[in-house]
Amino acid sequence: MNKKTFILILYTLLSMLPAAARDGYALVLNCYLESVQWKGNIEDAVTRHLTMDKGMTVHTEHIKALDIKTREQQRQKIDSLLREYPDRPQVVVYIGVAAWGLFAEGIEEKW
Repeated sequence: MNKKTFILILYTLLSMLPAAARDGYALVLNCYLESVQWKGNIEDAVTRHLTMDKGMTVHTEHIKALDIKTREQQRQKIDSLLREYPDRPQVVVYIGVAAWGLFAEGIEEKW
């Protein structure tokens, strides 16, 4: 493989990476109930601040905390998040008491 081909392949692969993988990102874990009317306002304000003011890529996970009834389900959800976002985010935003209570300790020990 010649140098030009290698550089072209490398450039192509890097351009396909999500911005979060190259530049860092924020992860928002939103555990408010869908029925809470103002939960979107909090999420929107956080997302707007991080994207517009901080120039960050933001990924949001909507988590139904009421579906997590056991420690095993909690661990599975944490493991799922860690698989989906293998690179440590610059910031994790927990929206809702359930988000902090269910995920903060487990996520922070891994990242």
